[in-house]
Amino acid sequence: MSNWTPVTLDNLNDASVAGLVEKLRDIAREQGQTDPWQRFVQITTDEIRSVIGFSGRPLDADSTAIPKGLVDLAIRKVIRLMERSAERALSTDEQADEKQYQKRLEDIRDGKWPIEVPDNPQTTPQVKSSEGTTIVDSERRRATRRTLRGI
Repeated sequence: MSNWTPVTLDNLNDASVAGLVEKLRDIAREQGQTDPWQRFVQITTDEIRSVIGFSGRPLDADSTAIPKGLVDLAIRKVIRLMERSAERALSTDEQADEKQYQKRLEDIRDGKWPIEVPDNPQTTPQVKSSEGTTIVDSERRRATRRTLRGI
């Protein structure tokens, strides 16, 4: 059993109440939008993976995979994004879920939340940091008080 997995439409359907995901997909299509679930899954996956990468922990080589322990959190985020795109107001529970999501991302970023070890870690880091070098030009100043005659 793998530690990291992609979020799928089946995950969304299993987690939604009474076909909420299908209803939100239909609303988006009626409004002339493309089917939003894949776009919102990718947005959420990218957000979670970037926070994990920022924390310095390894990422899975599969760019669609997130830690299994965060799948439920991601599913609720995707459903909230779909509701917003359908111009539906979030309930107080959903607003509390959004605050919990943001807090969880902060905890992950700060290394306070455990993350499963990737099954297939990336061999090259996704975010590269390098040291900078300051170059100081030591050429003489041409405009000085003396050369400008006291101006």
